[in-house]
Amino acid sequence: MKTLGIYVATTALLLLALALGYFAMDWRSPDFAGYRRVALVVAVAVALLIVLAAVVAFLRGRTGRWHRGASGLALLAGVIAAAALGQVIVMEGRFQWMRYTVLNSDPATLEALGQHFIVGYRNREEVSVLGQRKAVAGFFITHHNVGGMDESAIRQEIHWLRSTLPAQDAHPMWIATDQEGGGVSRLSPPLPRQPALGRVLEEQAPGSTIESASLAYGRRQGEGLASLGVNLNLSPVVDIDHQVDNPADRFTRISTRALSDDPAVVTEAAGAYCQGLAAFGVQCTLKHFPGIGRVFHDTHVERAVLSESPDQLRESDWLPFRRLAGSGPPPWIMLSHVILAQVDPDRPVSTSTPVVQGLLRDQWSFQGVLITDDFCMRAIHDAPGGVGQATVDALNAGVDIILISFDPDQYYLAMYALLQADREGKLDWDVLRRSKQRLMSSGSLEGQEGQSVFPPVTPEAIPSSR
Repeated sequence: MKTLGIYVATTALLLLALALGYFAMDWRSPDFAGYRRVALVVAVAVALLIVLAAVVAFLRGRTGRWHRGASGLALLAGVIAAAALGQVIVMEGRFQWMRYTVLNSDPATLEALGQHFIVGYRNREEVSVLGQRKAVAGFFITHHNVGGMDESAIRQEIHWLRSTLPAQDAHPMWIATDQEGGGVSRLSPPLPRQPALGRVLEEQAPGSTIESASLAYGRRQGEGLASLGVNLNLSPVVDIDHQVDNPADRFTRISTRALSDDPAVVTEAAGAYCQGLAAFGVQCTLKHFPGIGRVFHDTHVERAVLSESPDQLRESDWLPFRRLAGSGPPPWIMLSHVILAQVDPDRPVSTSTPVVQGLLRDQWSFQGVLITDDFCMRAIHDAPGGVGQATVDALNAGVDIILISFDPDQYYLAMYALLQADREGKLDWDVLRRSKQRLMSSGSLEGQEGQSVFPPVTPEAIPSSR
């Protein structure tokens, strides 16, 4: 009975070591962003305890006090734990070296590349470090960094954020958030929670039009965001609702966020909504190009492919993007991480030259700002080369802003890769200069009560998709 207990204990020790090894292989992934420091301490402590237990078991086996088989299991557990500990230390050391290299790089180069990043943050110290070096174009605020604050406290936080980033030669400083309404309302509370705009359109009062309801919705939202100091909202969703239901999709859930299954309704509503935001100086963002309402898999956790042809997409999913991209001051467009298989089967849209340069810049003549979806998603992190290669590919393709909102540590991997690519002559500075012009000309919208920034949109006004 005692021998059985020893085997159970050593087997449990081996399983714990295997779990630790699995964790160590990818412990710097964005999945651990919220508790990485704690995870590091726990991982080191557990690894040392397993190694200590393995040594004790091995010694007992040598003296005959334990069965040799049980000692062998414990020794194997110790070897795995030691290897896992080594992996964690090496990965942490590599990250710290990258961070040191980035922060001590040429200031002019760091500033020039930093204008292409909007980052989230989880501690103020990191904000100060990046701000003082002009290493970012702005910050993303959400419950990770302003959760539990009232409106006054958030205003003070944003004022402090602005004070950390010195003036940058007329480059706008962006304070961004995700305030769509409904289930994606990162600043509610303290801002009043609004139902999803799609739901408002379904239940609009008699006499109300799509345009008037959406404009009023956008104005309420814009007024609240502007009162806090936010000038960039990653909204509206202009993906068409194709009623795709993936029970495993816990994050994207487009059917609960889409405005309508009718491209004309989506176009009209999104245009009026952007006009409402712009009245208070808040920039809108059309998302998620190329339209992910048809996509089954969730790029937060895995690779996803959009297999429909450009001809099919032109007739529906691309109509809101195309119409609104040519209306007044162009809205920003957010690029998703799906693979548009019939245009570029190898890279996500957010890093694809055939999509960004070939389709959007050349064919559509879109010269507004392109921002990526969060680069902390698995579709980017797990791709060949990870976030670093994706960042180089995206900026070379003509993307203007890389969004790194969930895990701020990924910024250092991205910037390290850019600096290395620059040293190797692999950055296209002509493309970056054109991007700089787009960013400087975008500026912050001047909120002017009653001014129509986007002209009224009617189904008849939507141009031919060919």
